[in-house]
Amino acid sequence: MHLRFKWKVVDLIHIYSEIMTKKNRRLSPLFLILFIALSPSLWAQTKAKLAELPDMHRHWITEEVNYIITPVEKDVFLELKNNRERELFIKAFWKTRDPTVGTKDNEFRVEHYRRLDHANRRFRGTGRPGWKTDRGKVYIILGEPKDQRSYIGSDAYFPAEQWNYQGLTGTDLPQGFRLLFYRKNRVGDYRLYDPAADGPWSLLSNYRGNPGDYWQSYYYLSDIEPELAQVSVSLIPGEALTNLPSMTSAILLQDIDIAARKRIEDRYAQKFIEFKDIIEVEYSTNYIER
Repeated sequence: MHLRFKWKVVDLIHIYSEIMTKKNRRLSPLFLILFIALSPSLWAQTKAKLAELPDMHRHWITEEVNYIITPVEKDVFLELKNNRERELFIKAFWKTRDPTVGTKDNEFRVEHYRRLDHANRRFRGTGRPGWKTDRGKVYIILGEPKDQRSYIGSDAYFPAEQWNYQGLTGTDLPQGFRLLFYRKNRVGDYRLYDPAADGPWSLLSNYRGNPGDYWQSYYYLSDIEPELAQVSVSLIPGEALTNLPSMTSAILLQDIDIAARKRIEDRYAQKFIEFKDIIEVEYSTNYIER
């Protein structure tokens, strides 16, 4: 009974992940209620299983691949019983992402650890490693932006950085988009700006208008820094806006969050745990589905 329930939970996570990758994102109320009801229990179980892992494997799943591992892969990894199984799973994890199987190097793995190292060196935050900051997370998921612009800040607005991306391959993201990071009140780490959740007034240091009034704060910022004002209402260049906030920008930010997991075929992970006690795990690792 317990085993059956466990796999239902795995399936639920997998279904939720799949639905969240769809463009319409329309969840049935019943499914959403069920998922929310199970979430506290799932998180408690996950936390307990993480605590049982050896340091090297806990570090791997929580700090090294945190942004690229799928919910199913994570759940399966936490069900493994010994280090041999975990090491073989890690081997399969990277193999399923290898763009050129059979060559000496796994280009995806090499690039991922390059990004992770760069994020930790370049974006080290206030009392936390670079990978945990917003800029570090985006860099690990998307890589180097095509170009950047810094808004040093003035008495009127907070310091900000604009990252421009174009022509990313292997994702369903727009051909061109921009991201904005800003230092709220000029202190702490740069945080990712969300046009819908933050609004132009969040970038202004001496704004005396009505908080929540997009047009008023947009026009106020336009008089000071026109390009920053454009990004503050839409992350999509040239988007025609008749209403604010931009829902396209909100969807973009959601898509970025799952971009590294969206195209992964994680059926191999379920097969790995299903057959690991029946056949040699080395054999199943070598013949995982791609």
